[in-house]
Amino acid sequence: MLRLLLPALGVVSLAEQLESPELQEPCRGSSCTAGAGFVQYRRLLSQKASVRDEFCQGKTGLYAAPAGAEGNINCRGFYNCFHGNEAMQLCGSGLRFSPTTMNCDWEANVACDVVTTEGPGVTTTVTMVTTVQATTAPPVTTTGGSSIDPSDFCIGKVGLYAAPVNMAGNEDCRGYFNCFRGDEPMQLCAQGQRFSADLKNCDWRANVPCSEVTETSTTAGTTAPPGSSSSTTSSTTAAPSSTSSTSSASSTSSTSAVGSTAPATTPGPSGKIFVAYFANWFQWWPAPYKFMPSDIAAEKITHLNYAFAMIHSSTFQIRHFEDNDVSNWGTGNWQVPCSQQAAGCTKGLYEQVNDLKATHPHLKTLISIGGWSFNLPASEDAESARRMSRLDAGWTEYVFSDMVSTGENRQKFVDSAIDFCRTWGFDGLDLDWEYPGFIGRGGRATDKANFATLLRQLRAAFDAEGTSSGRTPLLLTAAVGIGPSTADNAYDVPALNENLDFINLMTYDMYGGWSPEKTAIHSQLYAGPGDSFGDGVPLSGEYAVNDWIARGASVSKLALGLVTYSRSFQLQSSTPGQGPGAAGQGYGATQAISKQVGLASYYEILTLISQGAEKHYDSARCGAYLQQGDLWMGFDDEESVRCKADYIKEKGLIGGLLWDLPEDDFPNGSPIVTAFSQALGL
Repeated sequence: MLRLLLPALGVVSLAEQLESPELQEPCRGSSCTAGAGFVQYRRLLSQKASVRDEFCQGKTGLYAAPAGAEGNINCRGFYNCFHGNEAMQLCGSGLRFSPTTMNCDWEANVACDVVTTEGPGVTTTVTMVTTVQATTAPPVTTTGGSSIDPSDFCIGKVGLYAAPVNMAGNEDCRGYFNCFRGDEPMQLCAQGQRFSADLKNCDWRANVPCSEVTETSTTAGTTAPPGSSSSTTSSTTAAPSSTSSTSSASSTSSTSAVGSTAPATTPGPSGKIFVAYFANWFQWWPAPYKFMPSDIAAEKITHLNYAFAMIHSSTFQIRHFEDNDVSNWGTGNWQVPCSQQAAGCTKGLYEQVNDLKATHPHLKTLISIGGWSFNLPASEDAESARRMSRLDAGWTEYVFSDMVSTGENRQKFVDSAIDFCRTWGFDGLDLDWEYPGFIGRGGRATDKANFATLLRQLRAAFDAEGTSSGRTPLLLTAAVGIGPSTADNAYDVPALNENLDFINLMTYDMYGGWSPEKTAIHSQLYAGPGDSFGDGVPLSGEYAVNDWIARGASVSKLALGLVTYSRSFQLQSSTPGQGPGAAGQGYGATQAISKQVGLASYYEILTLISQGAEKHYDSARCGAYLQQGDLWMGFDDEESVRCKADYIKEKGLIGGLLWDLPEDDFPNGSPIVTAFSQALGL
């Protein structure tokens, strides 16, 4: 059976602007996942090179875009320079990029010499003379200042740190540092919040003690929106446990790296989470690799994502995919769990998975919607399309886009999500849309904004339902692609950050046989010499984390990806000792159990090693690889996931995301799952 609905890194195609038939990469059987997008993206970039933005050449770090630069609307533009060819990014509507704080701030707080506005078919530039209260104006304090210069605080540090209580500018313990290069400025939590050193996030003022409070004049508002008033008097009553807004009307979000607003999820003893996917099609694998709910190592994870459920093309309600997901194999009275039926009912996998919580009460389960194949056009894979339409004759690759396109359709889905999760016992919803705005895979240019609106509606509805029912609000998460153009075209990152409990970065499938020129470890944490993708970006887990933080994600909401499978290449020669960067010529050979070209499950990897394959751990990349003749594979092993666990703790990430449980060597103790769980301290 083919690998189905694989969550993979994707690159939202630039074909909307540069589409032509010769740029299309044909699918290559079941291995046509993210590969076609990679190849197309690389070719499109080569054609776009003549008009590439050159601002970042010779620069590293965050920079405000020149006020009069093309596309810099109302001084919202900024650059996050690293490789020298980064494109301009924009702060959210109502915000401007502050060159003082190196962050997005309310537009009333940032002077703009030239304001560029957009209207229907017209662009107007107006020279402005503006007097603005600087966001970093020193506060009026009542205590002595710290001897530490704020500009020196991050030297030698990486991660999130609370600012010293009496440091100049740290008003009411709101200050924090997101250290990376060593020269980052202090940032402030919103009015009414303080930075919690325990949570490594902003929390309500009443929940965070502040032994030496510094008072600030209300005229120097850093995060208060224009027209609002801020008071130096705060209530001593703790705010509600959920800080999420229940309104879907506001679309303005700060891109500050901290500012959790969704309900907190349940971490493990170490304060970290371990999210792992249960993919329901591995029940059809031959013994001993047939994987069922009883094979889940529930004691070693904190969150289980059930992959995958679908969206009906006309009702926009969540629907099951496999017949035995639901009761009685989808016949008779299948719409409710057997626990609510008379004797003789056959439990489906939904119920079997959620039954695990009886013996593992710490476990949270989420139903995951979508997957790679759900948006795969019939023209690319007729068999996949047949399976998608088996229980929904009207299915097309546009179902996700259709669902988010109108308020009525979104509301149908939102209502269905609550009903589905409560009926089957899931603790939340995981959205795996691959990807909003991806032209050629059921995407439209309007998807990015519509997806953000959907998340606001889901968040508000989940919070309201929790309040009215007296139950814990449902969790809301998403698996996101990390390709260089994906976030630009698919995700309003501040909106995701505001409404999701955590964000699962799919930091895998970054390299593979679809781009065979040179070998690379598809799940590597760090890029090594010569690694590159597309226009030279050395994709890695670290790159994705830093990129998402720069776009407005809170570091404490990001989960790093790890895998239990390889991506493989056929080498141009069988000369021993070839590492990352070796010359390749195609996909690696198919293995006996997984039966997919260019891929092997971890138990197949271990079999190859036992048969004499030469295996290496690359400490510089935090990844593993093997070679057997002209077969070369890159993958995660026990050592690499321990390395990733260390990075998660040092960086302040919320935890890790595993694709997937069934491909670990589960008959022999699930070594990948075990090593990561132990290293994370669960």
